[in-house]
Amino acid sequence: MRRVLGIVLALLCWYNISAQLKSGMIIQGGIGHLSNISEAPGGWLDEIAKLGGSKTTEYFFNASFGYKFRIEPANKTYFYDIDWAIGLKRINYEYSYQEEWKIITDENGNPYYVSSGTSAEGRNAFYYMSINPSYNYHFYRKFSGGAGLEPMIYFKDGYNDKWRFDCPLSLKVGYDLKHIGFSLNYKIGLFNIMKTDKLFSSGNLNDIQLQMFIPF
Repeated sequence: MRRVLGIVLALLCWYNISAQLKSGMIIQGGIGHLSNISEAPGGWLDEIAKLGGSKTTEYFFNASFGYKFRIEPANKTYFYDIDWAIGLKRINYEYSYQEEWKIITDENGNPYYVSSGTSAEGRNAFYYMSINPSYNYHFYRKFSGGAGLEPMIYFKDGYNDKWRFDCPLSLKVGYDLKHIGFSLNYKIGLFNIMKTDKLFSSGNLNDIQLQMFIPF
């Protein structure tokens, strides 16, 4: 037992000497885009699409906040980030089909124009929690680049209470000032998280986020 405690203490001492730990709050927000979108067979949106109607599905925005741990080994050009965050992403969709106008005569012989169609629109908010470890490298003065994987749990959306899992590939470019840091992050969703019974059968979320890091 004493030997184990000795090893642990030695590792802690080595860590304090060889690396600097920095931590603080992160605030993130941005937009994104959707990929691999397809409508659920037999659903409302699928019926409109088969009729040849117009359809618009857009990634409206994302926003989150959390906490960052940054480990910077002494005299090295690389460092590690571990980000924890909770947030939401909102998707808007609008599908519509309008038949051609037709001339119909009423019982008095007066002609008038009529048309019929169908439409569906909505907003879907995805709430999530994630942890994002990344490897980063200082490539020019205060600029850095990094990459990692971000395990992410979606615990609710506008149409389901089911838990869903994604693990986006995270790429970023950062710039550090004296008391604050910024990074532009691009995250590529790898799993289908938009599947619902009557709306979509598949869809991936890809994020573009601006992050602000405020060390304490």
